[in-house]
Amino acid sequence: MPKAFVAVINDLVTDQRVHRTCLALQKAGYEVLLYGRRKRKSPAVESRDYQTKRIKLLFEKGMCFYACFNIRLFCHLIFHKYDLVVSNDLDTLPACYYAGKIRKSRLIYDSHEYFTGVPELTGRTKTIRVWKFFEKRILPGLKHTMTVNSSVARLYCDEYSIGMKVVMNVPLPKDMNEDERILEKYKLSNRSRYIIYQGALNKDRGLEELIGSMAYVPEDLILLLAGDGDLTESLKKLAIDSGLEHKVRFLGRIPLGELHQVTMKALVGISAEKDTNLNYHNSLPNKIFDYIQAGVPVLASPFPEISHIFGRFEIGMLLKSHDMKEMGSLITEMIENAAKREFWRVQLAEAAREYSWKNEEQKLLELIG
Repeated sequence: MPKAFVAVINDLVTDQRVHRTCLALQKAGYEVLLYGRRKRKSPAVESRDYQTKRIKLLFEKGMCFYACFNIRLFCHLIFHKYDLVVSNDLDTLPACYYAGKIRKSRLIYDSHEYFTGVPELTGRTKTIRVWKFFEKRILPGLKHTMTVNSSVARLYCDEYSIGMKVVMNVPLPKDMNEDERILEKYKLSNRSRYIIYQGALNKDRGLEELIGSMAYVPEDLILLLAGDGDLTESLKKLAIDSGLEHKVRFLGRIPLGELHQVTMKALVGISAEKDTNLNYHNSLPNKIFDYIQAGVPVLASPFPEISHIFGRFEIGMLLKSHDMKEMGSLITEMIENAAKREFWRVQLAEAAREYSWKNEEQKLLELIG
């Protein structure tokens, strides 16, 4: 049986896209190993049908971390033979590319975002220059590449004259049966009224304004933040300082199946990124599709790719600004307008059928070959 190696720099726990890639590789007849890192506070990886390996590093951030990870990754690939290597994002590409050249392994590159446009790199000229160094030397020569949407593919095409296949971040089909035990685990019930944000708690995600907006919504409504990130502690402090700690719950990162169960009961799903960088402007967050599959109306930023989805299916409302009072007003309207909620319910069901992993998986299988 041919062997496939999948590299990603996160701790594997909540990365749905990489998980789907591994399952598609299995369907294509490969024995799969997924390789990532383990941080000091990383949860255990739930049992999967393929092998996983996580390495510990002395550094957990900064260029020393990226250098150490790529050195370890390069050494592993040099001393193990794989028929196919899948590199996820630019921060794994140097090791995968150069080791693949030596071992003559076939390489697929999957760019989950416009990497050098992420807000974490804003103003960090030297760091951007390092990543651009690798991009310019590697990307133009790659034969098999994919990314998450047409806007990101267009950016890379304009810059490096490469045609990336678009495989959208549509989730796997989920069990729509309710499991009250999971709600109880997170101290929720069928009577709980809440809205939800899924994803990283990082810069420019509109989270400060979202927390502030809870002062302008019904008193019994709470906000669930399902994720973790650089801003976790400062956001907790903001909630306390604003007197809103009783209306904001920090769930941390939770397993994918449990996250779906919690999301299904939400009244609104939030995606409030700010238009401060190329990456966010051209993004189509996978949480949009998670909300669709869970049948939850969406309140989202009016970026081009998101607006395209809303143009095809009326599944909620687009933000007009990040003014806290205005956000609170939109959230309140979305949960109290019964006629709109019924219309959105029908549209969400149609969108869920359209944005099917079956369609996206076929594109991925064609790339795998």
